[in-house]
Amino acid sequence: FPTRRSSDLNSGSPFSQWQSGATASKGKYLWIAESDDYAAPSFLERMVSVLDQDPTIGLVYCQSNQVDAAGVTHGTCAPWNSSLHPSRWLHDFRNTGSDEIVRYLIVHNTIPNASAVVVRRDLFQAAVAGAEKRRLSGDWWTWVRILFRSDIAFVSEALNYYRMHDQTVRSTTRFQVECAEEFALKAYICGQVSIPGWVRARAFHRPYSSWRNAIRHEGGLRDRAWLAATRRDAMTVFPLGMVFMAASLARIRMERLLLHHSI
Repeated sequence: FPTRRSSDLNSGSPFSQWQSGATASKGKYLWIAESDDYAAPSFLERMVSVLDQDPTIGLVYCQSNQVDAAGVTHGTCAPWNSSLHPSRWLHDFRNTGSDEIVRYLIVHNTIPNASAVVVRRDLFQAAVAGAEKRRLSGDWWTWVRILFRSDIAFVSEALNYYRMHDQTVRSTTRFQVECAEEFALKAYICGQVSIPGWVRARAFHRPYSSWRNAIRHEGGLRDRAWLAATRRDAMTVFPLGMVFMAASLARIRMERLLLHHSI
């Protein structure tokens, strides 16, 4: 079903539209065709064949080409996941949903483009509930919840074309929202499956960087509710992370105290 893409600043978030489209649909499978992305003629045939051949696969996605506003292609999205594994996303693979979550999706959203995904409708309808509460991570939330109940497949051929934009919801969202959503999602995952300690440490790092930016540049110290919620979720993800957060708070407070006295 077609949707307006998440970079449309007037819509704010596409995830309510995802729910409406899924409810109105009747087919066995869903493709979220965001309005300014497009796909190769063989895309749906290739994706559907993967789902038809293996009923345990609930979600299949392919590599995406990145296309600018003028229609010029600028490589693929392969570098998106290179920090997790230098070559895994250069080849087709299939994996259990639980292993994909524990090894990769707990760290970051390894599916960079919803238009590259085809899913089973029944799984999607159950998983997407709650996505509308998230400004940035509703897609990530949905993929994780699908993979709690099914397996995943990846097609390394770039059959999807993802339109890049200068203005996106992510680029205009405050660090406070970004890190709060990410810590909350990762805390949710940690409450559902067992995650090794070293993976938890890695999962903690990225939202922690956003959290420090929110403290330093967005007045996070003054928002007691936000501060309490992010620290609670961060502790669920990686208990030792509280040491880093406490040190950051102390350092920033000291910097501000010194600045105040110097004035």
